[in-house]
Amino acid sequence: MKTATMITLTLAIGLSPLVQLPIAQGATQSVLQGHWRSACEKDDFGAGSNTYYSDEISFTNGAFTSSEMTFADKECLVSTATELTTGSYTIVDERAFDGSSAVKVDLVILTMTQTLHTQTAVERAISYKDCGIENWSIDTPQDLSQCSDDAGIELPIRGQEIFLRQADRLLIGDVDAQITELSTMDIGDFDDEWPYNRVDP
Repeated sequence: MKTATMITLTLAIGLSPLVQLPIAQGATQSVLQGHWRSACEKDDFGAGSNTYYSDEISFTNGAFTSSEMTFADKECLVSTATELTTGSYTIVDERAFDGSSAVKVDLVILTMTQTLHTQTAVERAISYKDCGIENWSIDTPQDLSQCSDDAGIELPIRGQEIFLRQADRLLIGDVDAQITELSTMDIGDFDDEWPYNRVDP
């Protein structure tokens, strides 16, 4: 089952300003550094049984890129849409969990775009007037911050997220877990049903 991704959570909690905190003593960017990808999963919500997802996140020296990709097949080979989010992150707390490292980060979302990859997806977006945009076309990124309807997103967006690094796996804080101090959390507060696997050294 597809659960909320990093960006979904960030949009939900990131509407109020953050107090900028220093990097926790001993915390390093290397905990998150790298390229991470989730498995191909069926969408159990809204879009129907023929829709599948796979998400990717990259962290590099304080910058992140998140791609939420939609597919028309269970192998996640036929891409229909990609939502690309970029921004910056700062580690503000770190804690060890039985050999794993949990980190709390401040996130700043700077750009959000959506790209449709099939004519069917384009026709659907035009029909539903997605984002108030009338000129959807194949493989042309649309800036979601420029939406003319209620879906318009005002950037930058600031929020917080928690991650658990387990060797070559990265877990995101469970959607039901409150973003709080790492010292009060346990391993059950991280979503083990939607892990990201490291795809580069």
